[in-house]
Amino acid sequence: MPLDAQDMNESHSHYEKDWASLSKFKGLPGTRRYNLLHSNEAPFDTELTDFRNVITKTGAPLTRLDDEIARTRRHLQDLQGRRAELWSFRERNRGVLSPLRRVPSEVLGEIFQWALPLPQEIRYRDDFKISDSPWNLTHVCRRWRDVAISKASLWSLVVIKYGDHVNSSRLYPLPMVETQIERAQSHSLRIHFYGDEDAKSEPQIQVLECLMRYMSRWEELSIGLTSFLYPILERTGGHLPVLRRLWIEWLRLESQQSGGPITAFKRAPSLVDAAVYSVHMYTPVLLPIGQLTRYQLDAPWKAHRDILALAPNLVEARIAVRHDEESWPDPPESNKKYLQLALVKRLYVSHLAILQYITFPALEEFAIDLDMGDVLSVARYLKTSVNRSFDSESSCTLRSLCVAGCPIPSSTLVQFPSVTEFRILLNDNTAPSKALDLLLADLTVSPDAEHAIVAPQLREISIGYQLNEPQFVISPYLAMLESRCNISGTALCTAALVSVSKIRREPETKRRMRALREKGLRFEYVAGTRGETELPGWTFCSTWS
Repeated sequence: MPLDAQDMNESHSHYEKDWASLSKFKGLPGTRRYNLLHSNEAPFDTELTDFRNVITKTGAPLTRLDDEIARTRRHLQDLQGRRAELWSFRERNRGVLSPLRRVPSEVLGEIFQWALPLPQEIRYRDDFKISDSPWNLTHVCRRWRDVAISKASLWSLVVIKYGDHVNSSRLYPLPMVETQIERAQSHSLRIHFYGDEDAKSEPQIQVLECLMRYMSRWEELSIGLTSFLYPILERTGGHLPVLRRLWIEWLRLESQQSGGPITAFKRAPSLVDAAVYSVHMYTPVLLPIGQLTRYQLDAPWKAHRDILALAPNLVEARIAVRHDEESWPDPPESNKKYLQLALVKRLYVSHLAILQYITFPALEEFAIDLDMGDVLSVARYLKTSVNRSFDSESSCTLRSLCVAGCPIPSSTLVQFPSVTEFRILLNDNTAPSKALDLLLADLTVSPDAEHAIVAPQLREISIGYQLNEPQFVISPYLAMLESRCNISGTALCTAALVSVSKIRREPETKRRMRALREKGLRFEYVAGTRGETELPGWTFCSTWS
């Protein structure tokens, strides 16, 4: 029952009377009672009765105070309950005025589209989460549910990954897969399906067979194959009329050993982007080569050579020579025998030797993996290929260079004045750090005007760190950027430090980064999951899968 003023006054009066009646037992300083109350001294037997009487007399006042505290607590709870009720009522009224209620359904649907997670984020998880979009959007309110279900594009991306350690209750349930495809209506489907060799095969086969019933709507397929999924995929029979992008991967040797060439995609009439990632061995994948505008393949050089000879429409190529036990063939003796990559603008090669066999008259962006043995030869190989590909040095269109593995000497950059974007990708633990230190020192501009500026045309100098151990030393890199920002005659306007792991940044380091941005440099620091997603694109790996 609520306390009123009279109750409070009476309670206070009782307290004063109770305490006054006990005041004579407090004892004054210097008295025997006072000393006993403020020490551990033992009382005399004659004093025990006196103290027992005090204890008895305090019982009733304590009971009255306990009762008052209980009433006060009940009163406080009552006030808190009434306040919560009133606050909730006010917020419901405030919610009626929310601008979000008046957002047109079309705009709300576009907002929902931006709430979808990226496939790269989902594939790093093995379990299905109902809290991911778009499923969570259907549990907010009736209007959100109606908008989310009616927008087919929200449901067109299907990402499913299996792992041998995941409980079956945390897998993507087959009924929900069917519901998602039903809500996608007639919209084209983006399928990302990654099997696991050690996980139970039955759920994987059931879901893949379900997805295959709608393969005529597959626009995008990224699939991790196993030994038991390969036969299922081969049943497609070429019924892939709208498939435009393809990624196939094997992560286990036993996943590849039981399967032969993959023929399911050789008659996909819309396929223009194909990538095959195989770590352990080469498995041929038959593709409509003549219509491809991009390809990525881990294969022997002979397989690459056969594809390049029949792919006149390639604009981007990632040539990774793997699983090759033969030595490199002799270079062609005449220009007519070189592989003509007439339209290729973006090119990655895993070995310098590949440059001996190709020409690329439209090349704008080039990436290469180097080890210590290649560093001194890269300028000669690349210069020869550039001279062979372009009519003259002035017609060279190469503007972007990415070097992975071991950094190149600055003298190589000097030989390619058309290059304005330079990226260094550190992905090899064996690469000596001195090579990077020397390069950064050469690119650092001396305040002495008598010293020439190395590669003054560079508009971007970025470093990617694709190693898990955060050992990268930032200071020399920042010093180089600062020197080029502090002097006229350099074109530097963009820089990035991108890492798959967090790099320790002292407060002084953060201050220097802010100072570079304040000077007008577009400087970006990216680390963690976003770095893992961004760095493969530096060497033209597929970033959509």
